[in-house]
Amino acid sequence: MTAPALAASVALLAFAACCACYGRAVMLLRSGTRFFLAWYAIAALLALAAALALTGTWRAVPAPARWAFLAAVAAGAVALAAAACCSLRHFRDRAPSGVAWVVVLGAQLLDDGPSVALRMRLDATADYLRDNPGTRCVVSGGQGPNEPTTEARGMAAYLVERRGVDPARIVEEPASTSTVENLRFSASLGAFDPTRDRVAVLTSDFHLFRSLRIARRLGYRRVCGIAAPSTRWYLPNNLLRESMSILKDAALGRL
Repeated sequence: MTAPALAASVALLAFAACCACYGRAVMLLRSGTRFFLAWYAIAALLALAAALALTGTWRAVPAPARWAFLAAVAAGAVALAAAACCSLRHFRDRAPSGVAWVVVLGAQLLDDGPSVALRMRLDATADYLRDNPGTRCVVSGGQGPNEPTTEARGMAAYLVERRGVDPARIVEEPASTSTVENLRFSASLGAFDPTRDRVAVLTSDFHLFRSLRIARRLGYRRVCGIAAPSTRWYLPNNLLRESMSILKDAALGRL
């Protein structure tokens, strides 16, 4: 085995170990989804690549096939990186003062209340409502199989009980199960006119780019964004998941 092949194999195994450890950490910290399995899958693929290099199997593959495979991997990596850059551009978005409505997108609701991600969104909502007394909000989210009630109900309860928001300023949208439905169902409530009213979409920073693109496609004409902070430890996980969602929605014509 050549020295470059050995070095590449060691690097691949080290990266595989890092991905597996990170995936386990995300799993143990209850991120709210099973996307941590993606890190296990990446680790397994990297370990397989290292094994192919160590055994010399990779060199036995015809050169055209090797180059075609590497080109496909590079294209996928570039696409994911470009999608991640789109998300990063909106991490500091802030709405101007005095928008008519804020649409707050739901996230995981636990037995003891909102998850960390959802609580960060709700705290950002409460702060904006405090500074803009004429603004009202729609809290949007249905009930998942592992949630005690609808996300909308839990969000409204948190805003009223923990942050002192007047319940008259909150409208619940309790049926949606995706970002597209969050925005479509919120607009269909009739509380605001998405073609005329100034509306801010509030969600986690990594999720805002896709949410705004979907909102505009659904007919929100005067829309802006409010980026709620997110836990930085989860950022690699969130960015990878969101980048894949961006590419999927782009392929399906949703953006």
